[in-house]
Amino acid sequence: MTKDWSEPPHTSLARERVAGFTGFFEGRSGVTPPEWWVRALERETRSPAGDPSVIDPLNSATALTIPGWNASLGRRDYYAGPVPTTIRTSAGRIAIVQEGRQVEISAERFKSLLPFPGSRASDITVFYPVLHDEGCFVLSYLANVPGSLRVTRLRNSDGRIQWQQDGWGHGFRTYVGQASQFATLQVDDADVTVFGEGTFGTYAEGFDLRSGRVKFRFCTTGHSSAPRS
Repeated sequence: MTKDWSEPPHTSLARERVAGFTGFFEGRSGVTPPEWWVRALERETRSPAGDPSVIDPLNSATALTIPGWNASLGRRDYYAGPVPTTIRTSAGRIAIVQEGRQVEISAERFKSLLPFPGSRASDITVFYPVLHDEGCFVLSYLANVPGSLRVTRLRNSDGRIQWQQDGWGHGFRTYVGQASQFATLQVDDADVTVFGEGTFGTYAEGFDLRSGRVKFRFCTTGHSSAPRS
């Protein structure tokens, strides 16, 4: 048998191991992960000591300015989405627009979407909404604080919060220097799933679409601690 050396052996081995795991993951969770997340697992498998090449969370994000809130604090907020997305602010109201759908929420209520530790000038928050027949689901996470994230379900008709869950990511860890994370939200018929990667590991968390019940939490490096409140 002739060995195919078209790619380095460690790259081929990583792809084989991750393919086996993703098949197991899909079978147990019933959720198909996005391709970028599978590639993140492969990178981590090749470099188990940690890979600093986390996807830049701001690369495809749009700056978000909310008068009287982040502008006055000097904090930086952004938004992105699985499809072209717009977040508009006007007269104390915030409209989330996506593929012809729109959900409005008061600026004050929008603050409750912030993940722990809340509103600090040093935070870089990314909001990732997904508008769905069953509601507007919003993932919010701190790009510069790995392990800090929140998922909220808003009612389409009036923007009221129906459920909210704090994610674990890869847990809170003590570290020196810069750190980051990148995450997306996937909404299926019965599941809401966060897929993320950060300086300290690659993770996924699943929630029941209607109740918000936690269905599973997974992290390649384990969870050092649950989020604080």
